[in-house]
Amino acid sequence: MLRPIGQLPPQIYWRRRLLLIGIVLVVSFAAGWVFIGGASGDPEGAQTAASTQSTARPPLDEQALPGLEQVLPSLVPPTPAASDTPDAGSTPVPVPAPAPAPAPVEPGPCPDEAIGLTVGSEFPDYAAGSKPLLGLNVTNIGAVPCLRDLDLALQVWGLFAADGTRLWGSSDCYPEPSVPNVVLLQPGQVVTFTIIWSGLTSEPTCSVDREALGPGSYILRGYLGAVLSPDVPLVLT
Repeated sequence: MLRPIGQLPPQIYWRRRLLLIGIVLVVSFAAGWVFIGGASGDPEGAQTAASTQSTARPPLDEQALPGLEQVLPSLVPPTPAASDTPDAGSTPVPVPAPAPAPAPVEPGPCPDEAIGLTVGSEFPDYAAGSKPLLGLNVTNIGAVPCLRDLDLALQVWGLFAADGTRLWGSSDCYPEPSVPNVVLLQPGQVVTFTIIWSGLTSEPTCSVDREALGPGSYILRGYLGAVLSPDVPLVLT
């Protein structure tokens, strides 16, 4: 080690070694001085330095922290852009007014086609000379309510022989006075009228002697103005 080996002159190698040793000594001396000064230094000066350092740093709540959008931009929802169009949910939807109910239609008169007329007797047969109870049924067979005059003068019962000969009529000798009786008939409504037959014959002028009808099968028919009922049998025993 004491004899340098190399291509350069020996004095150059010694100079390098002395320079390196000097640098090591200076560094060691400086380190020792810092250590001694830190152990025996002024505490007040250290406190002042710390205070100066803390004063230079702003409080934690006053420091400018980076926003969340800068740290995790993907977690910040986008702010919707302002729009001049009003929210559709806040706009009241107009409700159309209900259609007015149609005005009630006044019922008109019942045509003859809307009147169903039937005639009958209380029992299927009667003893000759008795006084059968006869009925007349008026029915609205139309689809709408209508008005019909049920004047008693328009109601007629007639009795006929098997060959069609007229034997009796309810209006021959005791005609009813005309008294208008307009009735509102609902669809399917039935109105019934009755009369008692004396069992005697008659003719329209009631000028011929009236006779009692004997046993036999007769035809009963009813009328309401121009409306005619189907024929039904009336048996006298």
